[in-house]
Amino acid sequence: MKKTIDNLTDNKRLVITLLREHTKLTKKELSTLGNMGWATVVKIINQLLEEEIVHVWGVSDSEYSKVGKSAISYSLSETYPLAIGVDNELLTTRIVLVNLYGNILFEDKYKTPKTVDIEDSCKFLEASINDFIKKNNIDLKLVKGIGIGKSGLSFPSFYSPGHISIATQQREYLMNAFDIDVRIETNTRAYAAFEQWVNDHFKKDNLFFLQIRKGIGSGIISKGSLYNGAQGLSGEISHIQVIENGLPCRCGSFGCMETVVNEVFLYNQYKLQILKDNSPSKHVDDKALRESLATLFSMAKAKDKVAVNIVKQAAKYLGYCIAMAIIVLDIPNIIISGHFGKDGDVLEEYVESEIKKQILKNMPLSVHYEPLDVDGFVQGAAFLILKDYLYNVAYRDK
Repeated sequence: MKKTIDNLTDNKRLVITLLREHTKLTKKELSTLGNMGWATVVKIINQLLEEEIVHVWGVSDSEYSKVGKSAISYSLSETYPLAIGVDNELLTTRIVLVNLYGNILFEDKYKTPKTVDIEDSCKFLEASINDFIKKNNIDLKLVKGIGIGKSGLSFPSFYSPGHISIATQQREYLMNAFDIDVRIETNTRAYAAFEQWVNDHFKKDNLFFLQIRKGIGSGIISKGSLYNGAQGLSGEISHIQVIENGLPCRCGSFGCMETVVNEVFLYNQYKLQILKDNSPSKHVDDKALRESLATLFSMAKAKDKVAVNIVKQAAKYLGYCIAMAIIVLDIPNIIISGHFGKDGDVLEEYVESEIKKQILKNMPLSVHYEPLDVDGFVQGAAFLILKDYLYNVAYRDK
């Protein structure tokens, strides 16, 4: 049985994080990269070896081993600690087992039942996770917790009767069932955790993540941690009104940004303005939808005038609402993600231009587009647990 870590110090997390990022390192390399004393590194490595989080990789082939005594390299265990990640969507629930590297070791899918009953929902999650554990012969002693990303937890359903207690009830139910830690977030915030820890492009201690699908979700990373606000409603900029007396929104209002910047709306603009098909589509096959949107953004990148106008109009609304968030939060690193293909990065220039119209002239700003990764939701859910072992190097270096 593995030992439980009682004291995850900053230096201990830093060693784990550096090993995760560099795959294998010697003690000298850890001391240099982490700006830690030799004695500190030796002590931490010995502790992590005992806890079986770290193991000896072998003789180093780095510059430090070329002269004198060969240095030993260390690497992280790929089998401990582990976390179960659950993406609980409306139609399908996907469950995976993930290690500190973000590798998916096992995965399964389950059909999500159509139920609003909290007890039935808890029983479904318990039964699915139990089946996943038994089917894959998973030793729960190696699993530090279960992270769950759920759709429908945030605005506006937050205000439905009893909503505040739903996630709490589910968490307590599952903690009692499995006797390990359980953490529940919106699926978008789980994805934000994925971007922070799994995608090497985003080593940011402060970032605003915006995800465009059939709706728009967001996640805020502040000083290396997810920020949800007092009532879990932080970052809901998609419900800022951008068109007076516009289309009805799921929040009950009209003309919200989400109503004119979402996959289906953009698809219908593509059909109407480019394909000259004026029959609106409320329900579109996902594959056809994503292929059409990728085509739209590729045409915009190739400077097709009609496509550029469609994308610029979306960027205008996005930029205005993101600027409002920047003004309040002072978070200049913006990540936009969607199923827009490799040329979705054409959004970056247009959105940044709109943001700069609203904020201080010399305020630093970074806008980056990243295509949605199908594994991001489940990996991010697992990292709601595994993030406890990691240290935000970007924040340390400030």
